[in-house]
Amino acid sequence: MIGVLLPVKSMRNAKTRLSGILARDEREKLARAMLSDVGRAVLACAEARNVFIVSSDPIALDFARERGWEALAEPSQSSESDSVDRASSCLTERGLKTLLRLPCDLPAIDSRDLQALLHGPHLSGEALLVPSHEGTGTNALLRSPPNAFPSHFGPDSRRLHVEAARRRGISLTIVDNPRIALDLDTPDDLRTFLKLGTEGETRRLLLEWELDRILPRRQPGEHSDQGAESHDRT
Repeated sequence: MIGVLLPVKSMRNAKTRLSGILARDEREKLARAMLSDVGRAVLACAEARNVFIVSSDPIALDFARERGWEALAEPSQSSESDSVDRASSCLTERGLKTLLRLPCDLPAIDSRDLQALLHGPHLSGEALLVPSHEGTGTNALLRSPPNAFPSHFGPDSRRLHVEAARRRGISLTIVDNPRIALDLDTPDDLRTFLKLGTEGETRRLLLEWELDRILPRRQPGEHSDQGAESHDRT
């Protein structure tokens, strides 16, 4: 049995790195819009039949219940890694064989991306990782079983996850996917996302705020790292 886990932090305190261009209530609206877009992609993926949201945020938990997903409520979140690992251990005990941890700030994702992760021909190992666009983070992590090795979300998480898998003797596949790689943490991320032309609540909100006009322009010689999908094993 395969599951998808969406960890959701407090949306009232979301995206602090965007505080230079967005007020607190705007960042909360952005977090809700991104969750809506990710949720739409998950709902459209036929392979994602068992979906869970782990959060202490009442809005996120209601979002799960409204879609027929399971809400895993926690009183507070000490860290995303702790939340994901507690949920993963619980779901392993309940018989879940494979779990994909997916962030809720990937508004460019679509259902085909999820389907490729859950049943892609490259998934011959026991774990799969999609890096963030700068290459050092972890934007999606699939493990079989869900508690195969500990989570290390945060700075340099790609390397830490690779090392954790190696210590447990777990085969891990690295998959590059430009849409899953693009989380929205900085003004540059917003600019890159708007250039993609992806439809959804996030794009509608950013255009409503006219951020396409006020975001800093790309400097000469800069280029986007949104390339073609590829994969390798480590």
